[in-house]
Amino acid sequence: MTAQGATTTDAIDPKTLLKVLSDYKGGNFSARLPVDRIGTTGKIYNTLNEVIELNQRMAKEIARISRVVGKGGNIKQRASLQAAGGAWQQCIESVNTLVTDLVQPTTEVARVIGAAGAEVRRTEALLKTGALQHAIFNSANFSSIATDEKGVIQIFNVGAERMLGYTAADVVNTITPRCRWKASARRRADPSGR
Repeated sequence: MTAQGATTTDAIDPKTLLKVLSDYKGGNFSARLPVDRIGTTGKIYNTLNEVIELNQRMAKEIARISRVVGKGGNIKQRASLQAAGGAWQQCIESVNTLVTDLVQPTTEVARVIGAAGAEVRRTEALLKTGALQHAIFNSANFSSIATDEKGVIQIFNVGAERMLGYTAADVVNTITPRCRWKASARRRADPSGR
């Protein structure tokens, strides 16, 4: 031993190595080899400890993404693993691609629902405006008849019904010349009797 208490041996302890590797294989990412070795053995122990620690960090990051995205619904979150390269980074990128692919339909559905909601609100506003116009139009004390360019009656208000004796249901979507105004309606329209 040195003055600082570090072992000066360069020999690998097979029992300790097997114990740590077995724990690691079983999913115990807190297992570590001693850090007091020097030389090649110290480098091997340190490198294996770093690999175990990197795996532990990846497991924690995947658990975080599961909690934040899967349970929390924060679909913009993605995994990251600092100082990871090679296949470690490819694993993180694969997780992120999986998250993106899984949330894309949800994002699209949300967009469509949002657009549909806006359309529903516009339709409701038009219906309210139309109902208001209809109420004003039919409460007015005048008759109003409107046709399209082919002479087909499109509008026939309550005033026209009272004046001419037909209901809107009788004349809307009929061509004007086919409507024969009742004699009593003609007399009401022209009190002079002409």
